[in-house]
Amino acid sequence: MGSNPQINKNYCLTWIFSVDVGFVYMVRLHFCEGQATITAINKRTFNIFLGNEIVEYGADVIKWTNFLKGVPVYKDYAVLVTSEGPQHDLWLALHLDLSLQPRYYDAILNGV
Repeated sequence: MGSNPQINKNYCLTWIFSVDVGFVYMVRLHFCEGQATITAINKRTFNIFLGNEIVEYGADVIKWTNFLKGVPVYKDYAVLVTSEGPQHDLWLALHLDLSLQPRYYDAILNGV
């Protein structure tokens, strides 16, 4: 997101995918913590939104990998896309989770 935490507080990482309506999509998100200074839980936490709904509070890659830096992990989510018309925009957004008071105000995603 950037190195300035004050700026990062006001923004989020967002992707928009044009998808066909009437299907359930399995969205797989790939994460791997590679920053040398992040070696403990609650250093970088964020919330994950899919289709404007929260699917994960307090995402913490180090916690997911049992405190192992550089270990890849993925999370799967199912999203039902309903709307009028043949296509719809599916939003994926990563927002900072400031309620956990993380050390770094940042979010990461390595692949979709």
